[in-house]
Parts: sequence; structure tokens; C-alpha cells
Amino acid sequence: MAKGKLYDTNLALTATLSGGTWSAALPLSNLKKEERYIAAPARCEDATDLAKSRFDVTLENPRVVDLVALLFHTISLSANYRITLAGLGETLDEAANVSEWSSVYGRLYDSASLPWEAANWWTGQVTQEEVDLVPRHLWISIEETLVSAIRIEIDDQTHPDGEFDIGGLLIGAGFAAEINYERGRDLTLISRDLHDETPSGRVITEPRTGRRQLAVNYAMLDTVEA
Repeated sequence: MAKGKLYDTNLALTATLSGGTWSAALPLSNLKKEERYIAAPARCEDATDLAKSRFDVTLENPRVVDLVALLFHTISLSANYRITLAGLGETLDEAANVSEWSSVYGRLYDSASLPWEAANWWTGQVTQEEVDLVPRHLWISIEETLVSAIRIEIDDQTHPDGEFDIGGLLIGAGFAAEINYERGRDLTLISRDLHDETPSGRVITEPRTGRRQLAVNYAMLDTVEA
């Protein structure tokens, strides 16, 4: 079982964002608005052009990074991504650390576990119906690397809408406890329904979509390490 990691600092919030073609109403800078990931994402207006669907992140100072995440995105199932990391003294155009193109969604199912007639038999990806059920996030885990700038390229040229949104950007280096969390995880649903009562005693309810909460137990984490 892989070790769990905790992230408390988002380096993207103090970084400089540039590149690509983004909506004037929903600009690239919206990636740094943590309080409005869903209401005010950054929108790439032309997903058909690779030069327009990429962006660069220049960190305030070179930092060690092991995770880059695109949060609450609407990138399509057929999309791929590539990430470039510029170290000390390197530029993004001459960086040595350039990943291969990878699927945004990747393989989740073994083809042998799916019916032969299934549309996702060859790819093993989730279906569009499954994707639409939950928020979409792209977690890019990398080896700990001292980074001064990052380029993220999205190849989504066949997106049915011709454009896509990214709600937020997370960049950081996580903390992993010496002893991992206990086996077993608790998944609960937090209700967000609003309830009020009128002067006459009538109860008014406003249903809202609940939030899922995943909890793990670090039973061996002592006070000093915490």
C-alpha cells in the first residue's frame, strides 16, 4: 500500500501563470481562486489548438515539488496531457524533464472484467456516464524535483464543446508519516441541505448536493511527528 501524503501549502497561489488562450470572463488567473473553483474556473476557449490549450507556471522561488493537480476540470475522456519541469538554470523550452503524453483518465478497469460489448473494453477507462457523476480531478504524481517553472499541455482537440474548464491548480510537496495510515477508509456523505422554520412553525428545506468525505486513521502518528 502506497504511503498517504498530506499537503498544506499550495505553491500555485503565489506563482505567475501565463500562456494559452483563455476566456476574458474566465481567465487563467482564476486557477488561483480557491474559494471559487466551481463558480469561476479558467476556460480554455480553443481546445483544438495545442498552443492555446497549455499554460506555464513560474514559481515565486524554486521549490521541491511532487504533485501537480488540475481540480474540477471538464476535460474530455479522449484527452491527453504532458508536463514539463524546469529546474534551476533551465527554461521550459530547454528543460530536460519532459514527460510522455499520458491519458487524462487512464485505465481503471481490466478489459477481462468488462463485457465484450462494452464501449470502454479496449481502453479500460471510465464511461462518460460515470465521469458525469462526480467532480473531475487530474492528479499528476512526480518524483520529488527541485522546480522553478512548470508547463502543462492538454491535448483535447476532439472535445465536443471545443473548450474546457479547469477550476483550480494545486502544486506542492507532501508530508508522509514514517508509519502509514491504518488499513480501511471511511467514506461518508456530508449533507449540505439548508433548513429553516417560519414564524408559523412551517419547516422550509432547500436540498443541496452532498459532499463526500474520505477519512483515514493515523493510529501510529505521535505528537512529535505531527
